[in-house]
Amino acid sequence: MDPQSRDQVDLQRRLVWLTLFRLAVVLVLFASSIIWSTNAEVPQPLTLALFGVCAGGFIATLAFSLLLRSGRWLSAIAYAQISFDALLAAALVYLTGGSNAFSFVFILAVVNAALVLSQRGAILAASLSSVLFAALRVALNERWIPPAADFQLAPREPTTTVVFSVFVNLGAFFLMAALASYLAEQIRKKSEQLTARELDFSALAELHSAILASISSGIATADLNGRLIFVNRAGWEICAPWVKRPSLTADELLPGLRLPGPGTTAIRQELEVESESTRRWLGLTISRLNGGGAFAGGHVIVFQDLTDLRRLELEARRNERLASLGKLAAGLAHELRNPLASMSGAVQMLAANRGDNPDEQRLGEIVVGETERLNRLVTDFLGFARPSPGHSTRVDLAELVGQTLDVVAHGPKFEKVEVERMLSAAEVLADSGQLRQVVWNLLVNAAEAISGAGKLSVSVTQAGEEAVLRVQDTGPGISAVELGQIFDPFFTTKPAGTGLGLATVHAVVAAHRGTVQAENGDQGGAQFTVRLPLATAENSVVELPADQTDRVH
Repeated sequence: MDPQSRDQVDLQRRLVWLTLFRLAVVLVLFASSIIWSTNAEVPQPLTLALFGVCAGGFIATLAFSLLLRSGRWLSAIAYAQISFDALLAAALVYLTGGSNAFSFVFILAVVNAALVLSQRGAILAASLSSVLFAALRVALNERWIPPAADFQLAPREPTTTVVFSVFVNLGAFFLMAALASYLAEQIRKKSEQLTARELDFSALAELHSAILASISSGIATADLNGRLIFVNRAGWEICAPWVKRPSLTADELLPGLRLPGPGTTAIRQELEVESESTRRWLGLTISRLNGGGAFAGGHVIVFQDLTDLRRLELEARRNERLASLGKLAAGLAHELRNPLASMSGAVQMLAANRGDNPDEQRLGEIVVGETERLNRLVTDFLGFARPSPGHSTRVDLAELVGQTLDVVAHGPKFEKVEVERMLSAAEVLADSGQLRQVVWNLLVNAAEAISGAGKLSVSVTQAGEEAVLRVQDTGPGISAVELGQIFDPFFTTKPAGTGLGLATVHAVVAAHRGTVQAENGDQGGAQFTVRLPLATAENSVVELPADQTDRVH
């Protein structure tokens, strides 16, 4: 609000208070007139005149109130009210016989004018009051006008007495104007200073709130007993998975928190907090609250969610292990396949030369079957450790997922599974065969997790410059411990699993410069999210590297 508008609002507020004060004076005068009318010695015309003054004051007050509601002509209304108050005071002085005893009502008008218009109003009211009082005093003494009632008729006073009375009252009026205007000016300055301080405090409070609301780190303060005093919005959001009520102690908000002991100013701490569905890593800095006041000796806690950073660290470690394991496994698997093929051929030849001995044939079939199973396992492991180079082209991820769903839907694992599809077109650069294997593994893994009747939700959407594939099941979900190992090779919770399905998914997605994340869904069950870069017009065909394990991240 600009200064001129602020001054107008302040003037309107003062005029409203002046109007209310006049209304109170009129009501008091009205009550006094009623009491006075019960006195038989008071003539009826005087009583009627007092009632008339009260009625005029009430009507004028009502008119001023209506004008003030419009918010216009405030200066003119202020001068009109000051003039009316002086006239009202003159009427009261005249009706009371024009004596000096009731001249104080002019002083009330001067004070009111000073409060409304400061020095200008006080001088105007004092001047007008002086003219009216002097005119009444001289006119009544010289019999130029009759008194309001016959009993008020008094002997004519000497001119010097009248002049002295007028001079004393006029001096009182202007002295009061000076004093009242000075006090009004001081009040105005203090009010402006207070308003400025309030604005500064309000701006500071807003800035403080904005800073605390914008900081991504959690900030909490606690007293000496560990009771929470304040927690910012980011702090509540970080602790939301395990906080169920707003009123907590510091160690309930941050389980495992250690507050610094006597003589310690600040400590650094890391916490690992497990909730029903997630595990979070938090980094904290706990310091003592300095300064005096009611919260002196308390603690301020600044904490951050390090879960994503810890996940990146785990990914980096996994990549290092997989890189080393991939190089070793590729050579080992290659070396194992040749002896297995030789053993299988030799056993088949021995079985053919041994005649019709059923026991020997059965043993030969067992050896051949086990050899083929080992060969498949080695083949899968080799596919994980060093996926074959692929030719990347533009692939509609939604179409590929839909085709894969049509194929797997007829399998025995999907007989009682309700599949919900939400597929939107999203083109990515990928090897269609490898990407189909990713989708196949995720779908089969979800169906095995349901292990019976359940629901499988599959969606393909676009988010920014990425295509997002989500596969969510209604199974038992993933424990916090399993979430950190689920993409490790040979880690499996299934009795007949090899632990290479999800590891292969991770390797292929990473080779396509994407990411895959496992988590528990909001409604229970596990949710796997694959993010791949969208295809661009500038880069429509890409040759995938032969050693894709180097790109796992």
